[in-house]
Amino acid sequence: SIMSAIPSNNGTTTTGNIFTTHGCAQSSGDTAMMLFATTFVMFQTPAIGMSQAGMIRRKNALSMLLQCMFGAAIGSILFFVFGFAWTFGDSIRGKGILGDMQYAFFVNVPYNDCIPHLSASIPGVLFGLFQMMFALMTPIIVTGSWTERMKFSAFIIFVILWPIFVYYPIAHWVWNSQGWLFKRGIKDFAGGIVIHSTSGVAGLVVSLILQKRHNLGFALRGEPRKTMFGYKLRGPFRALGYIF
Repeated sequence: SIMSAIPSNNGTTTTGNIFTTHGCAQSSGDTAMMLFATTFVMFQTPAIGMSQAGMIRRKNALSMLLQCMFGAAIGSILFFVFGFAWTFGDSIRGKGILGDMQYAFFVNVPYNDCIPHLSASIPGVLFGLFQMMFALMTPIIVTGSWTERMKFSAFIIFVILWPIFVYYPIAHWVWNSQGWLFKRGIKDFAGGIVIHSTSGVAGLVVSLILQKRHNLGFALRGEPRKTMFGYKLRGPFRALGYIF
């Protein structure tokens, strides 16, 4: 049953599983659901690496896994330092182009309270963590377009510069209520614009710029015979990637 609102000594009001403080109505149910969702989005990044490692030549499988995991580390650092601020901070001069630095290093992002205009029913740091999972995963999606065709050093440059010039600005335009596209009524359903459209266009451009892989058919002749999941040694990676 729903309990009557009971004020506490610290200014927090409790109603059932809803905790109201400083204008926020935090819900334990919403918080639990977002923790669950954040965990599953986090699993998608290594899943991309495993599925792609299972579809390429064995000698490059480890490189693909390393790119995905190293890219996730770089993406999380960038988002923590300034990515969250650029995406969800107040628009600089009200132009709706890029956010200010008020949330840089997650400063002013509460761990036990919400950000009213962003996450009214969950802690602010949980909202930031959920968004971080998408920010670090989106550049990783593009890795499939340059499989076996790009040096690791070039990959590092891409995962640093692409979020800065593409992901963070577009996420601010579409997801921030002060963004210029948001004000024009643009709706982004399940990240179709910010995540899938941007990574898809980037993948297409990379595929057109880089040269095709040479002697691919000849190189695969020495691979193990196929099993129900693909090649004998690479099949488990592909299967795990598909599951996640």
